[in-house]
Amino acid sequence: MKNTKGIGVLSAVIGMILYKVMSNYYGTSGPKLLVYVCVSLSLGAVISLLVMKEFTAAIFVSMLVLPLVVGAIGIYLDSLITVVGSIILLFVMLAIIFKLLPYATNYKKKK
Repeated sequence: MKNTKGIGVLSAVIGMILYKVMSNYYGTSGPKLLVYVCVSLSLGAVISLLVMKEFTAAIFVSMLVLPLVVGAIGIYLDSLITVVGSIILLFVMLAIIFKLLPYATNYKKKK
């Protein structure tokens, strides 16, 4: 898990840079393309964690990617209810992660 601390910071910085670049080139459809790029990068991060055999981190990151995927589907369908549902799902996933994280770290220490 110590190798995965910078994934969130790196994703935020890349997202801000991509938003500026894509909104200049594509106008109003830039944010939609940015969401799809972020979903692709997040899924790539999960796959790279699986390749590095960091299964616990991959599970937690995939739990955070799930609301992003639901939000991307909501943006594609122009459904505000789905986007709001993805935001609620994000907070539910964060609560679950905060409950499970101590057990996961204790399990790693025992091994």
